[in-house]
Amino acid sequence: MQHTLRGLKNKLFGHAKEQDAAHWLQQRGFDIVAQNYRFKKAEIDLIGFHQPQQRLVFFEVKYRQNADYGHPSEHLSPAQQARIRQAAEHFLLTHPHYANYSMQFDLLAFSGEESEPQHIENAFGFF
Repeated sequence: MQHTLRGLKNKLFGHAKEQDAAHWLQQRGFDIVAQNYRFKKAEIDLIGFHQPQQRLVFFEVKYRQNADYGHPSEHLSPAQQARIRQAAEHFLLTHPHYANYSMQFDLLAFSGEESEPQHIENAFGFF
């Protein structure tokens, strides 16, 4: 029971951080195209389009309560990157009007009580 409640609390807190990230991106000129885009076992937390730069960005949002187990950016495994790439490819197949824009994968990392994320651009590539 304790484990289930902790998991639910973590899921709700993670969703709240994704909402914080979406709001932060909108303040910086991004249109949020999709949230929690799923394909098979993969999920992209946020997909944003930046009109001034004509760029589509796939965002992974990571949060860690403290640095005891490393910075949030250290918890984006190669396997997770591969799943996110696969989901991005599916997104582009189902939304072909975005295929001709420049694209990148960014990481938004929250630590502790920070209300603004650290934005790591081009956190990983397509290949």
